[in-house]
Amino acid sequence: MATAHDKRIIAQARMSARSLKVAASWVNSSLPLQLSDDFLFELYILFELILDLKHQYKIRYNSGKDNNKHNFPRKPAKKKTRPRFEVYLKSDDTLLW
Repeated sequence: MATAHDKRIIAQARMSARSLKVAASWVNSSLPLQLSDDFLFELYILFELILDLKHQYKIRYNSGKDNNKHNFPRKPAKKKTRPRFEVYLKSDDTLLW
């Protein structure tokens, strides 16, 4: 049986789902957004994450190597020579991620 706390969490999840449905729809038609290339969406999320992390951490961009320089991978791919963002502690430059 769900507790009062569980019911509040469920209600908040439902409210969030309704908000996300509105946010993920075109204003005039209310149709859901269709991204033909989810790579753009993935990059958008990555850059939003990086912008948020910059407030608390030091971010460094590693451009990658050879033919993969500045060429982010699409879909599952080996990432050893690909560009990446590295996250460090601001206090002592410890690599976190």
